[in-house]
Amino acid sequence: QEQIMEVLSNSGRTQLDKTKNIFSAPSTEYCPTCFRTITTREKEELVHVINQVLTISKQNAEDDITNQLKSLNLNTLAIINKGTDIATLFPQEIFAYNEAVEEYNEMIARYSKAVTDKINNPYAIPNTIDCDNNKLYSSIISAGRAVQAAVENYNAIFENEQLIKSEADFLNLNIAKFNNRDLFEQFATASLRHRDLEEKVRAAEAPREENERSISSVKARLAEQKVALDQINEKLAHVFMNRNRLKLIEGDNCYRVLSRDEFIATSQLSVGERNAISLCYFFSRINSNVRADQAYQRPLFIVLGDPISSFDFENKIGILSLLREELEKVLFSNPESKVLIMTHDAEMFHHIAKIYDDIEERRSMLAKVGKSNVEKIVSHHYQLSSGRLTEAGTKSFNDYAQQLQEVYNYAASNIQASNSQDVEVDYHPDDLYIGNIMRRVIEAFSTFCYRRGVSAIFNDQDILDNIPDIHRDFLRTFMYRLVFNSESHSEENVKSRPDNNAVDFISHSELVKTARLLVVFMNDLNPLHLQKLITGFDANEVKVWGQLAV
Repeated sequence: QEQIMEVLSNSGRTQLDKTKNIFSAPSTEYCPTCFRTITTREKEELVHVINQVLTISKQNAEDDITNQLKSLNLNTLAIINKGTDIATLFPQEIFAYNEAVEEYNEMIARYSKAVTDKINNPYAIPNTIDCDNNKLYSSIISAGRAVQAAVENYNAIFENEQLIKSEADFLNLNIAKFNNRDLFEQFATASLRHRDLEEKVRAAEAPREENERSISSVKARLAEQKVALDQINEKLAHVFMNRNRLKLIEGDNCYRVLSRDEFIATSQLSVGERNAISLCYFFSRINSNVRADQAYQRPLFIVLGDPISSFDFENKIGILSLLREELEKVLFSNPESKVLIMTHDAEMFHHIAKIYDDIEERRSMLAKVGKSNVEKIVSHHYQLSSGRLTEAGTKSFNDYAQQLQEVYNYAASNIQASNSQDVEVDYHPDDLYIGNIMRRVIEAFSTFCYRRGVSAIFNDQDILDNIPDIHRDFLRTFMYRLVFNSESHSEENVKSRPDNNAVDFISHSELVKTARLLVVFMNDLNPLHLQKLITGFDANEVKVWGQLAV
């Protein structure tokens, strides 16, 4: 144990751990120092004794001493760089300060080395280090104060210099004022004259400024009008798919209409053309007085009443395309914006529902690729029937078949199953809209079956020849009433009524008669067509109705 303790003292614990590991290895068969053979028992005894010594070493608080040594803070001090301005100005003071600091740092380095040696070998006795007794620290403090005093003396020179400079400037100003007093008086007189002239100029410029503001205001209105005009013409070109078909040209406080490069009066416009201009003007006014980058961003509530009426098929596509573009801007720009569209045309009902579905599909695709955070576009579809709104599914809503069924049901509504006698009724809620439905049914029937318009079908002799002679003349004359004013909500002379149609003034009994004759007319031309589309179709009953056309 004494020998091992001596090794621990001289070489430290690291060497002792190394020796222990050597003799603990089963492969060690001889002493690595004297090379004599060593038995297993001798190795075990040696390792046992080393462990005892290490245990005693631990009990002597070796680790505590080491941790205390490691916690010592032996910090060096920084010297002043010779390349700084202060070293250049005060070389002797800086030299004395740096010399004291360097000597102090050397002493700290010796202490640091002794501490490191002691940490590595707690049982070794380090070399004796001369104690400073605060001499070096006092030298550093003294040298630092000498530097500070030199700096203060140096700055005091500049403070005096600034005071002298200020006094000299004041004296020079007084001398200059005295030497140039005549010029000063002339300058004061000129300054008064200048202020007087400025007042007169401001008084003279007041009307000019007012005129400039008026001119700017007019230019702004003209610019806004030009922007609105460009937007309207872009939308008209969109509708008609032709930039020269119809456009507006700026006039004197008005718009002039240019159709196919010729100016025309507004009275020469068709109802469809007027509606197109109105719709394009409406969408251009939505963002009036709004910056271009903030278009459609305020919450909007838009109501459109039959925006597709009075158009031929080609221009209906243009209007639908314009609606598709504008509604997407409205619904994408502000989640609070709402759009209400009303139509009496079921074909347009389908198209507009498709527009909403298309906008939602585009929103969904953009959201999937991270290019949009717009909320889901939700649309609702309703049908007004007999004065009540009901849900209308767009996928299962077969307009022509449903309307044909409604006409047939209306024609049969006054018949009692018991005796097949009509019951007189003065009024029925369906009277309000059955005229429109009958017109749409005959228009769809004539278009898809014969590629003829609703008016031409009653004048086409080839078609009329398919009607029995007994019915032909009566049906051709009587059913022509459906042609009159066949486009609802579109005539120019509408004053107090929203729907100026001849059928609307017919009594209930006459409306029922008209519905029955319409069924008879279609049955004479294509009976199988009615049998396949009308649920509960009674050919015998229709034959009875045919007596009305004799």
